[in-house]
Amino acid sequence: MPHDMFTTDVCVISATQDGQITHVNNSFYSLFGYTAQDISSLTLRQLLPPDDVTTFDDALNTILFNQQPEQLHVSVIHQTGKSVTTDWLIIPIQHGTEQLLTCCIQRNEQNPIQDRQSFLNHDVAAKYQALFEQSNDAIFMLSLDNRYLDLNQRAADLLGYDRETMLSFTTEHIVNPKQQSHMFNTGARLLNGEIIAPYEREFIHANGSIIPVEINVELVRDEHNQPLYIQSIARDISERKAYEKRLRENEKRYRSMFQDNRAVKLLINPYTGQIIEVNQAAIDFYGYSFEQFRTLTIQTINVLSEDEVKTEMHAAVFGEQRFFQFQHRLASGEIRDVDVFSGPIMFGDVTYLYSIVFDVTELRKAREAKLQLRIEQERRKLVEEFIKDATHEFRTPLSIINTNMYLIDKNNAPEKLPKRIAQVTEQIQAMTRLVDMLTMTVRIDSISALNLCEGNLTFVIETVLQNLEPKYAAQNIIIVKEYPPQTMIILQEDDLFLALYEVLDNAFRFAPMNGTITIQVKEHPTKITLTIHNNGEPIANDDLPHIFDKLYRADEAHTTRGFGLGLSIAKRIIELHHGSMVIENTPLEQGGVTTTIELLKPTTT
Repeated sequence: MPHDMFTTDVCVISATQDGQITHVNNSFYSLFGYTAQDISSLTLRQLLPPDDVTTFDDALNTILFNQQPEQLHVSVIHQTGKSVTTDWLIIPIQHGTEQLLTCCIQRNEQNPIQDRQSFLNHDVAAKYQALFEQSNDAIFMLSLDNRYLDLNQRAADLLGYDRETMLSFTTEHIVNPKQQSHMFNTGARLLNGEIIAPYEREFIHANGSIIPVEINVELVRDEHNQPLYIQSIARDISERKAYEKRLRENEKRYRSMFQDNRAVKLLINPYTGQIIEVNQAAIDFYGYSFEQFRTLTIQTINVLSEDEVKTEMHAAVFGEQRFFQFQHRLASGEIRDVDVFSGPIMFGDVTYLYSIVFDVTELRKAREAKLQLRIEQERRKLVEEFIKDATHEFRTPLSIINTNMYLIDKNNAPEKLPKRIAQVTEQIQAMTRLVDMLTMTVRIDSISALNLCEGNLTFVIETVLQNLEPKYAAQNIIIVKEYPPQTMIILQEDDLFLALYEVLDNAFRFAPMNGTITIQVKEHPTKITLTIHNNGEPIANDDLPHIFDKLYRADEAHTTRGFGLGLSIAKRIIELHHGSMVIENTPLEQGGVTTTIELLKPTTT
């Protein structure tokens, strides 16, 4: 069929079966004055005057029912609003499962066509060829023995040949040889009346590359129902195939990263806790089947309360926290320690929690065992040091006692007997006090709280001073008291007395002859501050960090009084009062040492 006979200025409209316009040719724009933007929102019915719509609908129903072209004589509304008398030929086109309409329109004011058959004979080929050439799909017309009779330009462009070369081919020239065995019975199937569903093939481009296509084939018959040719419409699906390939690759990566990974992995709905997906490692670890997992929530597995689990999921999904330490319950009921790395992941518009779970039960047991071993080693070290220091404290008085008892036994100086008995008594008292302080150390280290009540700090301070002032009267120490008659705090009176006794005894012991001790109390909204300052020598910098260590004494020869337990006992008692205690050297302009103690007022309980 020579191509020059298809040259025409006929208006062509492509539309869906409900009349939505999908495409028009340039002749339509020229004849009726519309633009592409105008057409994009119009239907066939909107092009017609109201009086012609019923006629159009009746004709359209007949066309769709009979699947045969129909001529229609209606007017078209010009863009200016004028009516233009036209003749229509509406051709039904079945494109796969989609029903399309091709409307060939010609103005009939100069040469009206009254006879339907003459209209068909005169212009149907031209009108069809307009659609044929303007299609975005490759269209082939094949003889019943698979020779090409005609093809549109899109088909030639798709395969990289010119049209004349293509017309010399058979289907064997362009179909992948691996698929040719499937195509030779197509004509026979169509002749037997079979409707062939769309199928995929691979075409060979002129440059040798593969082009995947989806093909729709139909047998075209004449008015006597005799077969004429096969019409094949091929759509390039390269992009779809590339997308499917990427999808398969992504699925493969997903299986490698999720399903086939040896780490336990869970996909969780962060708002309900529903377990959406698990991998085989999770099935093996928890002991649930895949079907059972789909009925579980993470709250079933996590031993935390439901509210606590929701709080943790909220932190994970909003990126506030990534690492968690949980205990998870297995299907057997066993509880395992797990470390969980969890964060949000998007699938479409839905956010899930992607969690990787590591069983660390044995690791934590090993760490706990190692920690307990270190604690035991440290405990033994402390006990050994304590025994060593305590032994040293006992050795000196015992040596003095032993010497004096030896001399008493020899009785070689009766006039010295009272002095020796006094020395023995003094050392026995010292050892008794040491035993008492060791007992006190053990007691306060073994308790976590005291039975506190409201009491007067001033009374405790005055009671301590009444016990200490006679002891240090010979030093002629001046005591400056800067505190009110009553200062109410939360206390355990006996224990606080012991703590302040040790602190003030220390202040008296290291104050110089005719020195000064200042005791000051300041009140704050929720606490009081007690400061005790003496103007004696400052503590050596090397000794200052160790003053609260048990049995620590700056005097390694132990020639000064004390056992190195008093300040550690005092600090522990203050801590059991929910307070604090600090000892520091006072700045040079004032000199000496200052002890600062903070204690709670009753209003804070």
